[in-house]
Amino acid sequence: IQVVFAIRKDKFKDHPTFAPGLELVEEEDQITHLKQLDDKVKGFEILNVFKYDTNYEENEAKFQLIKNEILGSDDEDEEGDDEDDSDDEEEEEEGMEITDLTGTNMQAL
Repeated sequence: IQVVFAIRKDKFKDHPTFAPGLELVEEEDQITHLKQLDDKVKGFEILNVFKYDTNYEENEAKFQLIKNEILGSDDEDEEGDDEDDSDDEEEEEEGMEITDLTGTNMQAL
C-alpha cells in the first residue's frame, strides 16, 4: 500500500498514460471540445429521421470500395468465408434426422 501511495505522490511519472510510440495525432493538431452538463445542447432533429435511399445498392458498392481501399481487401474475403460456413452448417442440420433414444415418451405414457 505504501508503494501505491508513493507512486501516486510522484504523480505517476514512471507510469505514462500511453506509450510514446502510440501518439498518432500531434498535440497542436488535436481538437478538444469542452461541454458542461448544465449547458443547453442544440439537437439536430433532422438526424433523427430515417430517409429512404433509392440508390442503396450503388451507394453500398461505393462504400465497400472506399472501405477496402482504407482497410484492405482481406476483410471482404474473411466475411465471405463466414457466410459460406454458415450455409454449410444449415444444410447439414436440415439433412440430419434426430432420433430420441432416451425413452421419455415411453415414461410419459
